[in-house]
Amino acid sequence: MTHWDNKTKRAKPRILGAKILNSYLDDVYANLLDCHKQLTSEHKLITANNIKARFLGEDEQHKTLLELMDYHNTNMKTVLRFGTLKNYFTTEKYLKKFITEKLKTSDVYLKQLTYSFIIDFEQFLRNTKSINRSQPLNNNGVMKHLERFKKLLSLAVDLEWIEKNPFARFKLKFQKYDREFLSKPELETLEQGVLEQDHHKKTRDVFVFACYTGLSYIDVKQLKKRVLMSAVLEFVYFGLKDLYPQKRGAIVRGVVTAHSAMHLVNKIQSNQSFVWPYNEGNQRGFSVEPLHPNVPKACLKNVKLYELLALLDAIRLGNV
Repeated sequence: MTHWDNKTKRAKPRILGAKILNSYLDDVYANLLDCHKQLTSEHKLITANNIKARFLGEDEQHKTLLELMDYHNTNMKTVLRFGTLKNYFTTEKYLKKFITEKLKTSDVYLKQLTYSFIIDFEQFLRNTKSINRSQPLNNNGVMKHLERFKKLLSLAVDLEWIEKNPFARFKLKFQKYDREFLSKPELETLEQGVLEQDHHKKTRDVFVFACYTGLSYIDVKQLKKRVLMSAVLEFVYFGLKDLYPQKRGAIVRGVVTAHSAMHLVNKIQSNQSFVWPYNEGNQRGFSVEPLHPNVPKACLKNVKLYELLALLDAIRLGNV
């Protein structure tokens, strides 16, 4: 160490490269002092290890974008629905692709994220190929990714990983679309259309079911058999009489229904007899309009169906 000056703690100025080395040591010393000042202003414990961690960027003040995304995906599994979380995974893929292809790095510090970073990421999304071919990156698709990115950075602010959100001056610009509703003839055409593929038929049936029930896609997707049965029973108890009201008509020939049916006649007491009008029927009674014109014919061929529809008629007539 003959070239080292113990008093100045620097290399002796006359040796080769001393100027560059001493300048570097001055910068390191200044940065260490700045780290000490930061920790003091933040009321953090002042230790050599804490100053070293701040200097090397290993403390909480230097979290990265990938660390933020990992924290979000891990802690939101029990909070967000899978469909929503899956969209965050897609946004994460675009962010990784952006910092890899455009910034030529594998990660960035959150403190490095600026307004210009957001603008560059937006342009990247608008000019890159969609990861999912079935979902092209149109304007609203780009805005949804930016919206999720904004929420991620809001989480970073809440966690005190950054002081302010770079999205503060950025405005999301969604395009509004007036969606046309299917008319009744169009829906009937869809219902009656002939489809060859089974998966096309199932998709059509689910869509038509959603149209009539008013359920959203995610509600239909998560629908379980027990939930469906509960909803059907609730409709039968509270909605059937209002949606399909029934009054007795003239005395005609037909198929007995409601409490006049054989399986209900001993369970529901009444002096009146009710029938579905049907020329091939062998009973007479007050006419009841069936839920569908082919109900009498179908019920004569299917006993189980007959029992269920007769019970529904008993509820419609208000005798149950």
